[in-house]
Amino acid sequence: MPDFLDQKEPANDWLFLKHRQINLDGEVNSTMLSQLRKRLISLTLISQEEIVVNLNTRGGGTKAGFGIYDLISHFAKQAKVTIRVMEACNSMGVVILMAGSVRQATPNATFKVHNTLITLSRDYTKFLEVAKAEVASAEVTQNRMLDILAQHSKNSFQDWQDFCQEEKEFSAEEALAVGLIDEII
Repeated sequence: MPDFLDQKEPANDWLFLKHRQINLDGEVNSTMLSQLRKRLISLTLISQEEIVVNLNTRGGGTKAGFGIYDLISHFAKQAKVTIRVMEACNSMGVVILMAGSVRQATPNATFKVHNTLITLSRDYTKFLEVAKAEVASAEVTQNRMLDILAQHSKNSFQDWQDFCQEEKEFSAEEALAVGLIDEII
């Protein structure tokens, strides 16, 4: 079986091949990035018709999230990529959503943004050294995320900084109003 097919979920293969739909479900990580890359390459080799990405995530890793954003942005130059949120789109999922040519959500979909999280699990003797480096890295990541949100929405960098500070949750209607999505389906 080709490695771009989903051996665990055969129903996904039917959606993928016949309807040009890709399901991104779960934690944003390198596995999600790798599977998406294979599927996008396969679909664009077949044709330049629209690709629909069904997105449902509570978030995950920033490196994989930015990688997915870049990947979808690249393929959106070759074919229309519609990203559809059916349930939840939180954290890095919101950044991924911004890569779509068209961004849609169902009426009961929810969205959440927050500041970049830092996890420190180091030897206590190196804690301060590691903490300073992590804070600097988190600031760069946070600014990159805010730039992407401001670029693709109706709100400024400062607005998104304020939303993230308060860990803002949006309904589909609110997401439409601030420009996270283009339409409610």
